[in-house]
Amino acid sequence: MKIVTSEQMRLIEERSVDAGVSTDELMENAGLAVAKSVREKLGSVVGTHVTVLVGRGNNGGDGLVTARRLHSWGGRVSVFLTGPRPADDPKLAAVTER
Repeated sequence: MKIVTSEQMRLIEERSVDAGVSTDELMENAGLAVAKSVREKLGSVVGTHVTVLVGRGNNGGDGLVTARRLHSWGGRVSVFLTGPRPADDPKLAAVTER
């Protein structure tokens, strides 16, 4: 597994956006990858209680996508915000609706 620094990751994300991949698409892809990894490790998430800690930044958006995906696959998901999210955050709204 390759690990990059936060600065390297920021540059990778900037280059992705420059290449036409939106920040929203990056968040959706990252959140889906984490959700798939959780499902793979557990075998199934149906009925399983999963806790997702969500921060204030873009990684928090990834966490919200993860929570939404796990819920849609039948997981019993609890989300805890470690800090405020923007009032108009569509990722938070999508989770709150569920």
